[in-house]
Amino acid sequence: MSDTELGPSEIPEEPKADEEVKQKLVLIELNRRKRASKRSTTKARHHLEKLIIEKAEVDIQELEHRVETLWQILEDTQVIMDEMSAYFMEQKDFESHKLVMQESNELEGDCQKVIEKTQAVIVKCASESCVLSPPIQKTAPNTGGEAETEVTDNQGVSTSVTGDEGELDIAGDVTNQGPQAVAPATLGGNDHLQQPVTENSSSTSTGYPSPQHDVTTTSSGHGETVINRRLKPLAVPTFDGDKKKFEEFWGLFVSLVDMSNEPTSLKMARLRQRLTGIALD
Repeated sequence: MSDTELGPSEIPEEPKADEEVKQKLVLIELNRRKRASKRSTTKARHHLEKLIIEKAEVDIQELEHRVETLWQILEDTQVIMDEMSAYFMEQKDFESHKLVMQESNELEGDCQKVIEKTQAVIVKCASESCVLSPPIQKTAPNTGGEAETEVTDNQGVSTSVTGDEGELDIAGDVTNQGPQAVAPATLGGNDHLQQPVTENSSSTSTGYPSPQHDVTTTSSGHGETVINRRLKPLAVPTFDGDKKKFEEFWGLFVSLVDMSNEPTSLKMARLRQRLTGIALD
């Protein structure tokens, strides 16, 4: 053997050394990507958890958007961890492979807890939100040719608006209201009143019957306007001559007649239908 020849043990192993360096560089790059992605995942998870705890008014759309973002970042991080796991399997480093898989499962579990809390907040806000329905409008033609609109709001109050006269009539729950005053009618000249008794009756919360008015207008031959009214008689008590019960009778009579807010002409017309006999001086 010449002096210039080398034995097998003295041959340099440069290809093997280069392969080891390459594998180390791959592992370093995987660790760098994993740290950056895991940092983004943890940051998004903490921000979402803080949002559902501290924010008074919850925006459901914002929460749903952040949940989707967290899912996407978590998926990207787990892809990198899967690459690291495959690398350790190739290197037959089973201990490192086990640690990476455990770290991936723990990260997914932490994110899953926050997402479940967020979903509970979203469901709660959706169930507690009260959306008022718009008023229901019913339009029906009236006798004057104009449309009459009835609007019912959420409190059960019915509002009727007539186009011809701009009249506003609001009717609510009668049991929650006191006696209603009857507006005085304007009569031309002498009052012309009819006295037939109508059978229909209605009562207010006080227990006393309210007057029923059915007004029709006709023209007389002398150019006068005659207003015919069918008025409900006053339900006044009857005094049977017992002096012991006179105060009770008189108090009820005064409350029905003198304390009524009706115009005098209407009041006397309704009272006249209940009076019988000959008046005493």
